[in-house]
Amino acid sequence: MAHQNVVSNTGIPVSAERLSLAGLQSKSPQLSTVSGNNADTHKLTLLLEIEAEIRKAETVSEWKFVVANETLKITNAIQIFVFNKSKDLQLIAISGLTGFERATPLVKDIEHLLCNELDNRRHNGLSAVREISFSPEEAKYLASYPFSRLLWVPFLSRDGKLLGGKLLAKADIWDDHEQIILKRLADTYAHALSALRLHTGVTQSLTRKIIPRGKKVIFGLVALVSILFIPVSMTVLAPFEVAPTDPVIVASPIDGIIDQVLVKPNERVVKGQKLVLFNNTVFKNSLALANEEINVAEAKLKKSGLMAFDQQEGRENIGISMANHSLKVTEQKYAFDMLARSVITANRDGVVLYSDRQSLLGVPVKPGERIMQIANPDQIELLIDVPTKDAIILGQKAPVKIYLDSDPLNAREANVEYINYQARERAGAGLSFRVVARLSDSVLQIPRMGVRGTAKIYGKKVPLVFYLFRRPISTFRQWVGL
Repeated sequence: MAHQNVVSNTGIPVSAERLSLAGLQSKSPQLSTVSGNNADTHKLTLLLEIEAEIRKAETVSEWKFVVANETLKITNAIQIFVFNKSKDLQLIAISGLTGFERATPLVKDIEHLLCNELDNRRHNGLSAVREISFSPEEAKYLASYPFSRLLWVPFLSRDGKLLGGKLLAKADIWDDHEQIILKRLADTYAHALSALRLHTGVTQSLTRKIIPRGKKVIFGLVALVSILFIPVSMTVLAPFEVAPTDPVIVASPIDGIIDQVLVKPNERVVKGQKLVLFNNTVFKNSLALANEEINVAEAKLKKSGLMAFDQQEGRENIGISMANHSLKVTEQKYAFDMLARSVITANRDGVVLYSDRQSLLGVPVKPGERIMQIANPDQIELLIDVPTKDAIILGQKAPVKIYLDSDPLNAREANVEYINYQARERAGAGLSFRVVARLSDSVLQIPRMGVRGTAKIYGKKVPLVFYLFRRPISTFRQWVGL
């Protein structure tokens, strides 16, 4: 079976199956979860909500969105096609899609089918709720559409004039109860569409009367110039990362090889908890050897002490034996200290921050080399990298809105703390200035450390013309040397 394609407003082809799936995904689950005596009450509530929503529509674009998508909540339709009538019926919206390409075969088949119905019935065939039937020869692309039960619901004005309509598609039979509800909604949709058309027509008529044709150009230029001098906040978008404030660096205390990492990344630890174990074979052997050398030194010191009572040689060697014993004790303490340093423990409570456990195992490190960090998860700051080409004048406490990649729809408020005076090359941002910001006290949900996103920084007020043409002005100034 052939499958036709619909193209979305992004230019990407969308198959009929995906078109149907879009309808299924946008369909509200409310009808399937209500049963029993509450079903009628629930449908009535949905009907009132949809009617209230359509009356709030201020433009035809908002109106067609409500018709295409909200109707799915109260019917078992899988897909809804919304039509507007001027000279002919034209498809203006499809449920589940933000846009479509009119030249695609499926859209052309649907429009052709309804226009034929309109002509063959002498403009009365589509003035009532009815099922639309067709033959594969009449619409070969529509024949492969998986939902073959098509119900036409017209939008009629008060005098019975056809304003448009909606074509609902599903796989099973339409019952009378559904058609009654859809007819009631169609009357509401038609009333709203008539009001929107009247409002648009009155506005255009008043504009033509108030502004003579000869003065429209001058009026438009004056309005444009006035708009260009509207003050707006200078803004810049830049990537940011959530980082800890004043974290404790866990560095290597010895020259050795990491044998075990006992904590996972982002794991909470308490003070004194073991974090890292170094390979301590050399340190254990050094301590064992130091213990044996102390035993030998103690034996020599004891012998020299006994000989010192009656022999000159014993009195001469006792000082050397004592110094040698002291040296071996010091070596033993050093070996014990190095063995103790082979275990790194946490010196504060917090969250452990490092990239990957496998990247640390078996790695030789030098004293002072960073291994991980321990930070307080409630104390964070925002590291924003502003490219030099987008740099704007920012003051202290300049407002910032951040949008997390994991939650792009909800903005969080912040303020600039300070700005690095020197630009540096940074990964993924090029030559950029580092701007440090802190979340406002009103932010209750603190984002996790390491999360990235986009920050919108607000600068001083400037005319709209400068906001729009800042880069061209800057490039021109550099080119002419002014």
